Amino acid sequence: MFEKIIEDGGRCKAIYFPWNGDDSFHRMNDLKIPVQCKLEISALSNAALPEEELDRVLAQHIGEEDVVFLCDMQSYPSSKIHEILLKRERRPLVVGLQHGLFQSWWLYNRNFCADYLLSFNKRAASSIFPAYRKRVFPVGLPKLDRLANLATADGGYVLYLAQKYPEAHLVEGVLQEMEKEFPIPVFVRNHPQYPEEVRHAGAREMPLINGKPIADCSYEEQIANASWVLTSHSTGGLEALYLKKSVVLLPNHGLTAWPDYPGVAFDISAKAIFHALGRTKAYRQDVDLFLKNAMESKYRSHTKSALSTIYALVEKARSF
Repeated sequence: MFEKIIEDGGRCKAIYFPWNGDDSFHRMNDLKIPVQCKLEISALSNAALPEEELDRVLAQHIGEEDVVFLCDMQSYPSSKIHEILLKRERRPLVVGLQHGLFQSWWLYNRNFCADYLLSFNKRAASSIFPAYRKRVFPVGLPKLDRLANLATADGGYVLYLAQKYPEAHLVEGVLQEMEKEFPIPVFVRNHPQYPEEVRHAGAREMPLINGKPIADCSYEEQIANASWVLTSHSTGGLEALYLKKSVVLLPNHGLTAWPDYPGVAFDISAKAIFHALGRTKAYRQDVDLFLKNAMESKYRSHTKSALSTIYALVEKARSF
């Protein structure tokens, strides 16, 4: 989305408040927009980042911008950023971004700290209190657009997209059991925030993908060449479905984001996973319906939808 803004002649920059030691901080280095400020904090609290310091950072780095995007609308310092900017005579719009498919919506409602919120779908928008709902715009999931023309294949492996939950010790034995029962290896891709969480030492040799070891392939290549995908509540599951891969969900607290999806394992076992895999194939229409509802519409450009909404909101603000 930011890249498209730049293509349209706009300018973007980033301010980043990572936790101390957060292994996912390096992802900001991959952005094609300049990081103006990176200030590590020890907790999402005033004690870790006093309001006076936050005010100083915002005064230094936010001036004539049209929009400030918040990628975390659930806690401090996001709630305080909106409050500080509201005091300005001329201020940018503050637009919240749904952080992932599964969300603690009560925190969004408790800390609704933006002029508007971009959600993935109408179902997510319905989770917002009625008082705020007119300020929520379902726009789909822009990152899916990068997969639109990606070639897919059955590379002969299962891709496990790990999250923090279920815990690693519950999953590792099941992955080994799967390899015994199902004659293809399992490749684990840990979540960037928990890079060493699941340490599965598979007994089967991993195939090459496009002549490269799977570990050396991009995330997009890994998911595009998987035989099928196992995960919990990751948006990676949506990406796999978008690429027409069968996806099985392990039981976890984030399944509230996957209502009516047939491929949920009833427990953490190889038997339950294989039964769920069978349901994704037997009830393909239900899978397709879930996908359509989860990302608003699979036939349009999500980035275009998000940007047209943002540009319209900016023009509306300028007219006042």
